[in-house]
Amino acid sequence: MSPAGGQRAAPRAGWFALAVLTVELAASGVWRLGGLPDAWRVLGRLEGAASHPAAIGLHALADGPVWGAALTASVALLTALLLEPRIGWRRSAWLFVAGTLAGGAVYFALAQLVPELAGYPLLPIGGLAAWAAAARATGRQTPPGTWTARGLQTLWLLVLLAAVGVYFVAAQRATAWLLAALVGMGVHRLGRDPRTRASA
Repeated sequence: MSPAGGQRAAPRAGWFALAVLTVELAASGVWRLGGLPDAWRVLGRLEGAASHPAAIGLHALADGPVWGAALTASVALLTALLLEPRIGWRRSAWLFVAGTLAGGAVYFALAQLVPELAGYPLLPIGGLAAWAAAARATGRQTPPGTWTARGLQTLWLLVLLAAVGVYFVAAQRATAWLLAALVGMGVHRLGRDPRTRASA
């Protein structure tokens, strides 16, 4: 409650998600301008058996399709405006980092075991999916029909449609990609307040 008027102040945009948005746009621009050596492409690209272990974390900054950069930027923006102000920046950061690393680890492991199931380059879909799952749970606790509820639902649907679209285009080659997304969604269930678990 504000000390003066007794009314709740409007939530501020989440700084961590804004940082992810800024870094994603900057990295995308640098890759497309050819500002980094090819060695960085090898280190950061998760795709098939040739993937480097460092890419488990670095794939969040890797060169990818334009639609992937647009998806990451859109989800990060919605998270900054709608989700992070409600769950806090620490929770937001944990979801993205843990989801990205967990998704990358699952993708890398499957790429080494069955390379044909990991033929589609990975975005930071684990982190995005963790945000999306948190948005879905938060949206259920938000008055329906409000701009906030619609925005949180849009965040969830963006990631869901991306997962379905990738599998539709790449089929078997996107199996590891889809598993990374599912693992990211599962990360949302870790470390939550037990009182909120029934609503998620």
